Amino acid sequence: MTKGFIPEAIMQGLLALTPEVFVLCLAFFIIIADLILPVKSKRNILDIAAVGLTGALLLTIGALFQQGMYIFNNALVVDSFARFFKIIILVSAVFMLLMSRDYKALENNKIGEYTALVVLVTLGMMLMAGASDLLMLFLSIEFVSIVFFVLVGFVKKDSKSREAAVKYFLIGAFSSAVFVYGASFLVGVTGASSFPSIQQYLIAHGISNLFIVGLLLMLVGFGFKIALVPFHMWAPDAYEGAPAPVTAFLSVASKSAGVAVLIRTFLAILPDNSNVNLILALLAAITMTVGNLVALTQNNAKRLLAYSGIAHVGFIMMGFVAYGLFGVQSVLIYTLAYLFTNMGAFAFVIAIYNKTGSDDIRDYGGLSLVSPALAFVFFVFLISLAGVPPTAGFLGKLLVLGAAIDSGYTWLAVIGVLNSVVSLYFYARIAYFMYFAKEKKITEAIKPSLSLNIIIYSSLFMVLYICLLPEQFLNLAKKTVQLLTGSFHGY
Repeated sequence: MTKGFIPEAIMQGLLALTPEVFVLCLAFFIIIADLILPVKSKRNILDIAAVGLTGALLLTIGALFQQGMYIFNNALVVDSFARFFKIIILVSAVFMLLMSRDYKALENNKIGEYTALVVLVTLGMMLMAGASDLLMLFLSIEFVSIVFFVLVGFVKKDSKSREAAVKYFLIGAFSSAVFVYGASFLVGVTGASSFPSIQQYLIAHGISNLFIVGLLLMLVGFGFKIALVPFHMWAPDAYEGAPAPVTAFLSVASKSAGVAVLIRTFLAILPDNSNVNLILALLAAITMTVGNLVALTQNNAKRLLAYSGIAHVGFIMMGFVAYGLFGVQSVLIYTLAYLFTNMGAFAFVIAIYNKTGSDDIRDYGGLSLVSPALAFVFFVFLISLAGVPPTAGFLGKLLVLGAAIDSGYTWLAVIGVLNSVVSLYFYARIAYFMYFAKEKKITEAIKPSLSLNIIIYSSLFMVLYICLLPEQFLNLAKKTVQLLTGSFHGY
């Protein structure tokens, strides 16, 4: 049937994707605004985009618990699980645009194209979160990767930014090639590319070794997106060289989209397989250990947060390998906690950089004397990253550790606890320089702009609220997973 000139199935799909259509229209509007507005007024484009993405966020929240459905011949699925990660992606994008308002290295005449790229990469990650077909999955991952290549190297005058973009591009091209090779195995074995069709084939014919090989090869592509060891090599250089708002966005939104597709792909089409689970558990242990150990020696704040982010991926994977309802729940809570904790920390890094021109944590000396309230808030974000109560980071780690123990991976939980102890040292180093450094590099009070204050204090509120009143967030995660479209193993 058709409604007017548009087939009913397409119309239903577009209605289900109302937030994505809204974001796409916003991107075109920004491009037009960039052509019309004078150079002096172009920073307002960032505000327009932030308001527009907030509108898309409200649309997504309003539809969070609506019935899930497959659209466009099973290419995309719109369900609570996808919407949960879209909310994280949209919040990250809004925060990133607010950060960019005060990023001095961003030239006024480049703001229009910069903002359009941010909005378009947000759209790509939203599509990633709902991809339920191998072709759609590949196209959305590639689109996101290509736009991020440009954003990482956006400040052309900065040699580190250019170098980071090249490294990111080369490793991304390699991982994409391996990902496509692995996906071809799955299509060759099953004769299908959509997740429901692949699942039906596996139910009827069982799983073959060739299928497992293809899925593990695809893991290279997923590993690249979320900076899973040993596919993490791009992250430290990209984080250090990229503009600070892009680094914050990349650390949260890109990881969240990657986690979403990783969970959906593995749980939707793979029966519970102890051999694959063991491989994922080993990768989780190696990832958190490498991230934390290398972070011990870092003095650059962005580079330290890069290795910290790699370690956090290991904790997220710990919840993922647990499979089942509790495991996926723990991943959702952990990702939500990481969103606000990491964005708050990066807002401080930008505020301090704007004042001192330095990302070196040794230059944070004196912060507690001239801005004691801000120093304390920064300290709260640091202990949340370390997983210390009463913060959201503590609740997230507690849940993933519990999920691992509940699934029989006690050894992985022990490694997780030991890594949490190690991480305390390098987060404490930052606090040490803020409070006890003999050389006081910061001698004037730091006064973050209104946009940075919005990020800092809204993140602080959520970091404490999630831990102190966790019941509603646990219920949210439980309901989100229960409404997950598709048949998932282990429930």
